[in-house]
Amino acid sequence: MKTEVKEQKKNPLLKRNEAVISIVHAGKATPSRVDILEIASKELKVDKQLIIVDSVFTEAGRNISNARILTYSKKEDIPEYKLKKMKSKKKQAEGEAKPEEKPKEDKPKGEKPAEKPKEDKPAEK
Repeated sequence: MKTEVKEQKKNPLLKRNEAVISIVHAGKATPSRVDILEIASKELKVDKQLIIVDSVFTEAGRNISNARILTYSKKEDIPEYKLKKMKSKKKQAEGEAKPEEKPKEDKPKGEKPAEKPKEDKPAEK
Protein backbone atom coordinates (compact mmCIF):
# COMPACT_ATOMS: atom_id res chain seq x y z
CA MET A 1 0.00 0.00 0.00
CA LYS A 2 1.19 3.46 -0.91
CA THR A 3 0.71 6.24 1.59
CA GLU A 4 1.05 9.99 1.47
CA VAL A 5 0.49 12.68 4.09
CA LYS A 6 -1.77 15.17 2.33
CA GLU A 7 -2.24 17.71 5.10
CA GLN A 8 -0.92 18.42 8.59
CA LYS A 9 -1.85 21.16 11.03
CA LYS A 10 -1.62 21.91 14.74
CA ASN A 11 -4.66 22.52 16.89
CA PRO A 12 -3.34 24.08 20.13
CA LEU A 13 -6.82 24.59 21.60
CA LEU A 14 -7.47 20.83 21.64
CA LYS A 15 -3.78 20.00 22.23
CA ARG A 16 -3.41 17.83 19.16
CA ASN A 17 -2.06 17.60 15.64
CA GLU A 18 -4.43 16.76 12.81
CA ALA A 19 -3.37 15.01 9.62
CA VAL A 20 -4.99 13.58 6.51
CA ILE A 21 -3.31 10.50 5.05
CA SER A 22 -4.07 9.16 1.59
CA ILE A 23 -3.76 5.37 1.23
CA VAL A 24 -3.73 3.61 -2.13
CA HIS A 25 -4.93 0.02 -1.67
CA ALA A 26 -5.11 -1.37 -5.19
CA GLY A 27 -6.90 -4.69 -5.44
CA LYS A 28 -7.68 -4.80 -1.72
CA ALA A 29 -10.54 -3.77 0.54
CA THR A 30 -10.56 -0.50 2.45
CA PRO A 31 -8.01 -0.86 5.24
CA SER A 32 -9.38 -1.20 8.77
CA ARG A 33 -8.74 1.38 11.48
CA VAL A 34 -6.21 -0.99 13.06
CA ASP A 35 -4.29 -1.18 9.76
CA ILE A 36 -4.47 2.59 9.36
CA LEU A 37 -3.20 2.99 12.92
CA GLU A 38 -0.08 0.99 11.96
CA ILE A 39 0.42 3.03 8.79
CA ALA A 40 -0.08 6.37 10.57
CA SER A 41 2.34 5.38 13.33
CA LYS A 42 5.10 4.73 10.78
CA GLU A 43 4.27 7.69 8.55
CA LEU A 44 3.93 10.31 11.32
CA LYS A 45 6.55 8.74 13.63
CA VAL A 46 4.22 8.79 16.65
CA ASP A 47 3.48 6.10 19.26
CA LYS A 48 0.32 4.08 18.48
CA GLN A 49 -1.18 4.86 21.88
CA LEU A 50 -1.21 8.57 21.04
CA ILE A 51 -3.02 8.19 17.70
CA ILE A 52 -6.77 8.25 17.03
CA VAL A 53 -8.12 7.33 13.59
CA ASP A 54 -11.03 9.75 13.48
CA SER A 55 -12.56 8.87 10.11
CA VAL A 56 -11.89 6.90 6.93
CA PHE A 57 -13.37 7.79 3.55
CA THR A 58 -12.91 5.77 0.35
CA GLU A 59 -13.21 7.67 -2.90
CA ALA A 60 -16.05 6.35 -5.04
CA GLY A 61 -14.89 4.03 -7.80
CA ARG A 62 -11.23 4.22 -6.81
CA ASN A 63 -8.90 2.29 -4.54
CA ILE A 64 -7.90 5.35 -2.56
CA SER A 65 -8.90 6.03 1.05
CA ASN A 66 -8.36 9.22 3.01
CA ALA A 67 -8.02 8.90 6.77
CA ARG A 68 -8.25 11.76 9.27
CA ILE A 69 -5.67 11.13 12.00
CA LEU A 70 -5.48 12.88 15.37
CA THR A 71 -2.19 12.71 17.28
CA TYR A 72 -1.70 13.83 20.86
CA SER A 73 1.47 14.57 22.83
CA LYS A 74 0.18 12.97 26.07
CA LYS A 75 -2.30 10.19 26.66
CA GLU A 76 -4.09 12.38 29.22
CA ASP A 77 -5.00 14.88 26.47
CA ILE A 78 -7.07 12.32 24.53
CA PRO A 79 -10.80 12.74 25.20
CA GLU A 80 -12.40 9.70 26.85
CA TYR A 81 -15.04 9.23 24.13
CA LYS A 82 -12.33 9.06 21.45
CA LEU A 83 -10.46 6.39 23.43
CA LYS A 84 -13.63 4.32 23.81
CA LYS A 85 -14.32 4.57 20.09
CA MET A 86 -10.83 3.34 19.17
CA LYS A 87 -10.98 0.51 21.71
CA SER A 88 -14.29 -0.72 20.34
CA LYS A 89 -12.99 -0.57 16.77
CA LYS A 90 -9.90 -2.55 17.76
CA LYS A 91 -12.05 -5.19 19.44
CA GLN A 92 -14.29 -5.42 16.37
CA ALA A 93 -11.25 -5.95 14.18
CA GLU A 94 -10.09 -8.74 16.48
CA GLY A 95 -13.58 -10.25 16.63
CA GLU A 96 -14.00 -9.81 20.39
CA ALA A 97 -16.69 -7.13 20.51
CA LYS A 98 -19.43 -9.16 18.84
CA PRO A 99 -21.28 -11.33 21.33
CA GLU A 100 -22.16 -14.82 20.28
CA GLU A 101 -25.44 -14.75 18.46
CA LYS A 102 -28.01 -17.49 18.43
CA PRO A 103 -28.33 -19.11 15.01
CA LYS A 104 -31.47 -17.98 13.28
CA GLU A 105 -34.03 -20.61 12.38
CA ASP A 106 -34.50 -21.10 8.68
CA LYS A 107 -38.14 -20.33 7.98
CA PRO A 108 -39.46 -20.14 4.45
CA LYS A 109 -40.79 -16.71 3.56
CA GLY A 110 -44.51 -16.24 3.50
CA GLU A 111 -45.30 -18.85 6.12
CA LYS A 112 -46.83 -17.78 9.38
CA PRO A 113 -45.29 -19.04 12.58
CA ALA A 114 -46.99 -22.11 14.01
CA GLU A 115 -49.86 -21.14 16.27
CA LYS A 116 -50.60 -22.92 19.49
CA PRO A 117 -53.89 -24.79 19.41
CA LYS A 118 -56.57 -23.07 21.44
CA GLU A 119 -57.83 -24.98 24.43
CA ASP A 120 -61.53 -25.59 24.53
CA LYS A 121 -63.05 -24.18 27.69
CA PRO A 122 -66.35 -25.42 28.92
CA ALA A 123 -69.06 -22.87 28.34
CA GLU A 124 -70.14 -21.07 31.48
CA LYS A 125 -73.84 -21.09 32.28
